[in-house]
Amino acid sequence: MENTIRAMARAAATISREIPYPFQPSARKGLDSGTLKPEDFLPDPPTQVKQTKKRRSHSGRPANAMQPFPKSFPAGSGITYDNLYDQRTMSIIGACLERLRESGLFSDTRLEEVRAELMEALPFKMQQFKPMQAIQDARYKFTSTALGNMTTAIFNKAMAEATGPNATVSLNEPVNGDAELMDVLSEQECPELYVRDKGLARMEALENLEFLVGKLSERDVLLILMHHVLNMTEEKMAVRLHCSKTAVHKHLEVIPRHAKAIMRKEEA
Repeated sequence: MENTIRAMARAAATISREIPYPFQPSARKGLDSGTLKPEDFLPDPPTQVKQTKKRRSHSGRPANAMQPFPKSFPAGSGITYDNLYDQRTMSIIGACLERLRESGLFSDTRLEEVRAELMEALPFKMQQFKPMQAIQDARYKFTSTALGNMTTAIFNKAMAEATGPNATVSLNEPVNGDAELMDVLSEQECPELYVRDKGLARMEALENLEFLVGKLSERDVLLILMHHVLNMTEEKMAVRLHCSKTAVHKHLEVIPRHAKAIMRKEEA
């Protein structure tokens, strides 16, 4: 169970961090339905050959934080891995994310990363829970407090970064108290505000991709995700989709023609 939780959390973080954002909703839905598996988004396991350096992964927690999940929970708490993420607990996590969303400091991608962080932290937080019969809903009050404090720490860090001495609130500032405004940041001072041609081209490509994904059927988007983003073979796709390899192959052949027709219609 703990391995499943860890894998799901790492897969969710990988989706947010590495899957192109137009495909992220399809990836999450496929993961939830079981069509896609956590291992589809995780690095291949290391081979048995002698390793001189530990392989690094860009998803999940840092290597030094990958401590084993607790095997059990405090006696008398009634908590198990089967009910740890029940509906009420997920509502608490959702409320934490909503607090961050309302601040305007967090992108949807970052919010999904925080969701994974909160879910991974919860088993460790609950080790300090002491069941108290006299307090109604003690477990959920503890959960709310523990995750709420963690959310506050995440918010404070983001706020400090946004309002620190090197943060940029606006490209323009008043000059001598006048109403006139002028740019005060040079490219050297704030290079992230300057769009490179390559970056602009990538941005336009993503915008086109987002438009196209919005026009394609849910099935076609999933097929593109599986074959072109996750590099699945047609055989593997057929097994996951419970259909023949021939059916998968025919669908993949049709999608490019359909996509070109959509884009030509848009450009007309």
